[in-house]
Amino acid sequence: MLVHLPQHAQDPAGFCARTELLQRVAGEDVPVPGPPVLWLSPRAAQQGHPLPYAPLWWADGWRDFGPLPAATHAQAHLSYVPRRFEPPWRCGSVLLRAADASLEAGPSSRVVQLLKVLLCEVDGNLWSKPATGGEWRECPFNLDFQLARTEAFEVMGGQRYVFFFRSMGSAGGGSDSVLIYHVGRNEWTLPSSSRPTASAHQGEVRWETLRGPKPSPAPLKAWLLEANLDYIVLLAPVASDGMQRDKQDDHAVVHFLDCDGQVVSHHLPCSIGRLSVQRYSNYMLFVKADEVGKESNSSVLHEEKTAGWLWAVSDVAVPPLPVMLPDGPEWSHRAWSMVLARGLAQEFSAAPNLQLDTAPRLYLLEEEPSIRLWASRRVDDILETLHQQHSLDGSRFFRHVLSFSPVPGSELLVEASSNGEDASSGTWLLWSPDLQHSARVLPAEANRKGKLGFWRCSVTFSDPLVLMQSSQPTALRSFAVDSVEPHYVDSRPMGFKGWLGGGLPAEDARVGPVTGQPCFPTWVRNEGNFDRPDDYWLHPLGQGVMQLPPMSSLR
Repeated sequence: MLVHLPQHAQDPAGFCARTELLQRVAGEDVPVPGPPVLWLSPRAAQQGHPLPYAPLWWADGWRDFGPLPAATHAQAHLSYVPRRFEPPWRCGSVLLRAADASLEAGPSSRVVQLLKVLLCEVDGNLWSKPATGGEWRECPFNLDFQLARTEAFEVMGGQRYVFFFRSMGSAGGGSDSVLIYHVGRNEWTLPSSSRPTASAHQGEVRWETLRGPKPSPAPLKAWLLEANLDYIVLLAPVASDGMQRDKQDDHAVVHFLDCDGQVVSHHLPCSIGRLSVQRYSNYMLFVKADEVGKESNSSVLHEEKTAGWLWAVSDVAVPPLPVMLPDGPEWSHRAWSMVLARGLAQEFSAAPNLQLDTAPRLYLLEEEPSIRLWASRRVDDILETLHQQHSLDGSRFFRHVLSFSPVPGSELLVEASSNGEDASSGTWLLWSPDLQHSARVLPAEANRKGKLGFWRCSVTFSDPLVLMQSSQPTALRSFAVDSVEPHYVDSRPMGFKGWLGGGLPAEDARVGPVTGQPCFPTWVRNEGNFDRPDDYWLHPLGQGVMQLPPMSSLR
């Protein structure tokens, strides 16, 4: 039986449906790879301006949308324009909320309870105590809050709670005041700060003496990027040393906190106003805004060439992999946009056996002086990008970052507008069906932090979001430098062994080293060296091989 297939797809959704139908006809044993599907989405949709007409989409070549039906332009292409929405964790269905505890006595007449914690407000100050035992104590942090809007995330089976306090005047999407409450100690603390590392293109932090009076303790100001019953992800503005100082907060930090008490923090040298977050099924992409027509105040050349960072959700302990802009006369350094998409790219296959490879890649849209696409290598190896290079001068460790190469046949001339100006500058966003949603902090209003907004398109793949997980209780570190060149000839991959940090899980930690047992010799403290800066404990050689523990327990 012959299956009728459309001769020409009218839009990206029809093209993807045609490819899926071909795969069903051919069967599971015969792969039918299709090219990556991309389209131009109006950038004004995220800025509240009138939406222009989206004329082009890409599937192994630029294509026009099909003939418009009787509907208007806006209705015909509404599925390919990002629309704002509210995620589930902002609708009160994920985080815990407090309930009135009328039978509890406290410093004020109204007491609320959140599982194992009792809260109340006295003269604008927060008081707390465990639900069983303990005494009422005042919170040492100065914060503006409203108990009715307070939410929390339970950690370690109720031993800790991450509280999100919201003020009376802040609307939905504003920054939250984040504090951690320890139930057993009846104590309030801050989430751990993030110090910049070499993988974030940061140099040595210069320490300066504090001038003036000591500032009053303040909670962490952050936005909630993602939340479920297993973990939460926070995005917070920080200074270059990882601390919040309001006007000097020109960098960002992303915090991952799970229900087991693991806290993983990564430093991103980019201000919150220039950063947008794209969520995919297996990745999270942090994209820097192009800022067309503006000069960068950064003195680090490597930082200026960074377009974003790609974070693998399968192991968030590994730092996000930097994504570098093209470096050459072909790149215009003007308006650009970036997205991740999967599909067949034969011109970028590294070996003959990868001619039908459909692994995901990053695609970069260049808008000036002509519209052109750039593509990166496969991104499914970002967890194994550490390499060791051997030379006559010794060994060098580097991390192979992502870079771009032009896509053949993707250059398209742009016509100038009637008034002599180029209307395409910063007009379009590159979008793909792999992109589940995008988040961005909108410009701040008077005396208020910006609001975090979420956007998504109706045309997306039905892949579920993979839950984030961490293999280590803290973020991994490395002394490797970033390199765009792979150096395949004189280097070898190190895999996961090149990362420092972690070790035993948090539940297996002890107060000190265990000594005197018959199967394990006494531990010896070794000082750090260049390859391993931190001091560490080491087992000395025993009298017999049977007395030594297995090597798997020492890794």
